[in-house]
Amino acid sequence: FLREAIIRKIVLERAAVTTKYAGRDAFLKPERIREFWIHLTQTCNLSCTHCLVSSGPGGDKGLDKEFYFRAMDEAAQLVTERFYFTGGEPFSRADIFELVHHASETLGKEIVIMTNATLFSGERSERLKNINRARVKFQVSIDGATAKTNDAIRGPGVFAKACAGLKMLGELGFETSLTAAVTAENLAELENLPALAKESGAKSVHLMWLHKRGRILDDKSGAFPSTEKLLALARRVKVSAESLGIVFDNIESLKLRVNGYPYVRYDMGNLCWESLCLYMDGNVYPSAAMAGHESLNLGALNGGGLKNVWLESAAAKKIRAASVAQADNLAGDAFRFLTGGGDIEHSFFFSSNGHEGNFAGCDPYYPLYVELMKDVMFDVADGKRRAFNTRSGYTAPSVIHAMGEDSVSCSEDAEAWLSSGNLPQVRLLHSNCVLSFDVEKPYRAVQKFYGKAAEKPQAELCCPVKYDDADVGHIPQDVLDRFYGCGSPLPPLLTGCAILDLGCGAGRDAFLAARLAGPAGRVIGVDM
Repeated sequence: FLREAIIRKIVLERAAVTTKYAGRDAFLKPERIREFWIHLTQTCNLSCTHCLVSSGPGGDKGLDKEFYFRAMDEAAQLVTERFYFTGGEPFSRADIFELVHHASETLGKEIVIMTNATLFSGERSERLKNINRARVKFQVSIDGATAKTNDAIRGPGVFAKACAGLKMLGELGFETSLTAAVTAENLAELENLPALAKESGAKSVHLMWLHKRGRILDDKSGAFPSTEKLLALARRVKVSAESLGIVFDNIESLKLRVNGYPYVRYDMGNLCWESLCLYMDGNVYPSAAMAGHESLNLGALNGGGLKNVWLESAAAKKIRAASVAQADNLAGDAFRFLTGGGDIEHSFFFSSNGHEGNFAGCDPYYPLYVELMKDVMFDVADGKRRAFNTRSGYTAPSVIHAMGEDSVSCSEDAEAWLSSGNLPQVRLLHSNCVLSFDVEKPYRAVQKFYGKAAEKPQAELCCPVKYDDADVGHIPQDVLDRFYGCGSPLPPLLTGCAILDLGCGAGRDAFLAARLAGPAGRVIGVDM
């Protein structure tokens, strides 16, 4: 047992030499903008009681499309992954389809559109059919699992329209996520959100924790649920989502960190490092949640200035200098580098109270993240325990699981690690406003990596187990050259059996099993 623990580095043979962590800006450089948020309008056909930016029918319409074309052209030189379109309601703009086309087709970028999905009728429904399904994704907001609850927050008749719009997007083949801001009004029924997503064709659900900003502050009835109630809700949604095959992205994003590579620190959000937001006033802000907050104005986007705003703004530098290491309330907390210290936007707004907010302040939802992480840890351990072969006769104590053992396939570090071979020491968190479209990135990264290895053999990947030539002589050399597995303990008595090889790769073990199964048997190999 001790030897296993040493191999997995749970136990060290000598005392570890540690140094004081200097903060994320000692390890990271702002090298690229992964994503660019565009706040298109303050106009919205709804006036939700919790709206973060207090949008509504009388809100500012935003700048003209030519400005946004120029802004996207400039941003595209720096943005490596995607644009986010938000508001207000993006589809309240008459030129929204032209803006979508420019971003997705002219610039070839992925777009996530944040929408209430209630305006998809008439000409809009027809024009939706022409949007690129591979590049355009939707996050749809609904604030209740019934019309009674949702419409009390969003307005009469909204629930039926939103459900119809969400279903339309699914039928058209768009990848969609269903999100709800959790308030005291809707908390009791949001465990039914996965069922609504399943019925409507959404792939995932997302719970948003209220910001201390916007119209919700006008509510004097205690709209902010307690951590205990939020935790109980998240656990119920998790159970419901798992039973229905719906991704609960709040949990999935935690899994990526809990079972990621050991020794990697997560240190606050990616705003001003990899993410910026263009507000409808033409100024750049750290994030969509912070847009319009004057003290966080990074500067105007006026042609050729985005890179300078990003790198030279005093406010941006201040955010990049912030670190979990500065959070006095988390000193010595064992989870601080898994949680990343919480959400930097919540930390800022909840700590302001009439004065300038603290980026390293206390996120009131921090205990929620910790408890959910503990749940994930026990889930991983329990799954490994149940999979352990108790019939082998081996009864000595065993390490069931060590952090990072599945990290090539389940960690968000996979993409960076697989492409460079270098394990990052510090990573950043994505905005809690949108998680759904990032939780599958590791899967796609591994798929791409092994896809290339399937096309061109990679000798350095191969292979901890070697067979005698006599055992593999019947297998085509192309299969042997492209097989990177670690061997399968095939029992000898397989004659006539049907055998399923999951994660078969190029299929070497399937060929071995086929020889044992014989003409009366059958072998099926499945790989991603």
